[in-house]
Amino acid sequence: MGELLAVDLGELRALGRTLADAASTMNRICVTATVIMPGSPIAADSEQSTRSTAEAYTRIALNVNEMSATCEWSATSYENVDEAFSSQLLRYEAGAPR
Repeated sequence: MGELLAVDLGELRALGRTLADAASTMNRICVTATVIMPGSPIAADSEQSTRSTAEAYTRIALNVNEMSATCEWSATSYENVDEAFSSQLLRYEAGAPR
């Protein structure tokens, strides 16, 4: 019947590590630049923009970390299913009951 689904588990795990590294890098980004002009009408907007940008990097890093964890979980899940199917096939081939 051929391969219905082929997954390179090593590459999937490598993708997970790459994503984890990217998330770690994003978490180290420090956004602190603001406009400092006493009495300036844009000072508050500048501070809000800085906070919003920092929060956005944090949210993106969390999402990328989640993708990393999903890669690892998927690789493990594929392995477990493959082992279960292989074991069941060996039992069938040996004529063993379920």
